[in-house]
Amino acid sequence: MTTKTLLCNLCPNCCALTVTLEGDAVTGCTGNLCTQGADFARQELTMPLRNVTTSVAVSGGFYPLCSVRLSAPIPLSRLTEAVDLLHSLTVTAPVAMGQVLLEDLLGLGVQVLSTRSVPALRFCKD
Repeated sequence: MTTKTLLCNLCPNCCALTVTLEGDAVTGCTGNLCTQGADFARQELTMPLRNVTTSVAVSGGFYPLCSVRLSAPIPLSRLTEAVDLLHSLTVTAPVAMGQVLLEDLLGLGVQVLSTRSVPALRFCKD
């Protein structure tokens, strides 16, 4: 039996959790002030997930970048791979806020969504 300590970040309480493990299985959790704490500890110690917010390049846009987020968290073990792919991605303007820019990130069933609109750059004639 082993114990680990974690800080839960799911609510404003930011509880210090003490988690008991038997092998890889969570057998107990103390220190949580809400029911989400035990769920957080179980998830964090068995298959940690992270959400990603970043930006992607825009071709022909009024702005050179568009901020994006994922539709759901992804496994922590795939985080670097996902961010590398997003930083190599270039989308073409115009981009609408909420537009799906990538349907299935790394085969994880997660969408990449724009969080701002980027109009196409227009040139004026003299």
